[in-house]
Amino acid sequence: MFRFWKISTGVIVLCGGLSFAGISPVELTEYVSAASGLVKNGVKGVIPASVELQRLSVILKKLDQQVGSQKQAVATAKVDLQDAEAEFQTEELACTRLKGEMQQLRQLTQSGDPACVQTVGYRGVSQQDIRQALAARLQSWKQATERCSAMQGALQQRRTAFERLESQFSEWQSKRELLAQRLETLKIRQQTQTLAENTDTATIDDADLARATELADAVDRDLRIAEARQAIGLDPLDIIAEIPTGSDSQSVESEVDRILSGTN
Repeated sequence: MFRFWKISTGVIVLCGGLSFAGISPVELTEYVSAASGLVKNGVKGVIPASVELQRLSVILKKLDQQVGSQKQAVATAKVDLQDAEAEFQTEELACTRLKGEMQQLRQLTQSGDPACVQTVGYRGVSQQDIRQALAARLQSWKQATERCSAMQGALQQRRTAFERLESQFSEWQSKRELLAQRLETLKIRQQTQTLAENTDTATIDDADLARATELADAVDRDLRIAEARQAIGLDPLDIIAEIPTGSDSQSVESEVDRILSGTN
């Protein structure tokens, strides 16, 4: 944080100095843009990785909250598409029905004397009535056909839009899940890195160990000296002081002479 304030203060002082140095407004704007980049990079350098991971967790929680609204949008678009398809099918049936009625009326106009009255159902109708009904059905069929054609084009556009929306949601969902998995991996890596840093910077008090090692070395040296001395042997003069004062020197010498001459 101290580094951030140092950078910010330096940028402000720099911009102020440039403004008083006769720099044009355009040039000053360019310097400000460059300085803001320095501040941004400085802030990024100050924020630790653990904080950035927490920020990433917050963003993922926001994405989790958006899942419901995203699903709602896809479901609504799907129902709208189904309604549009049903409406188009109804209009197609209307066109088919009108075309069938025109076919029946056309057959009636081709049979019998035009001046005669024909019985259709429970009513008596003339050829003129049939022709008027045929003209009305033709007009209705044309209008229904135009509506059906327009609805078909709109339905195709709606279907394409829904497929694109569904694909986008599937891709968004997949990226969100991959990001959640990546976050867990990054957390483990960050924890491992922190543990390694703490281990590297940990201080161990080895003063007692050093003193004990030094003492062991000294004792080992003394023992090696004593062992070397024993290996060399004793000087005959070293035992002079150990001869008892009351011993008979002649008898000792005679006994030694016998031992050395091999006579016993």
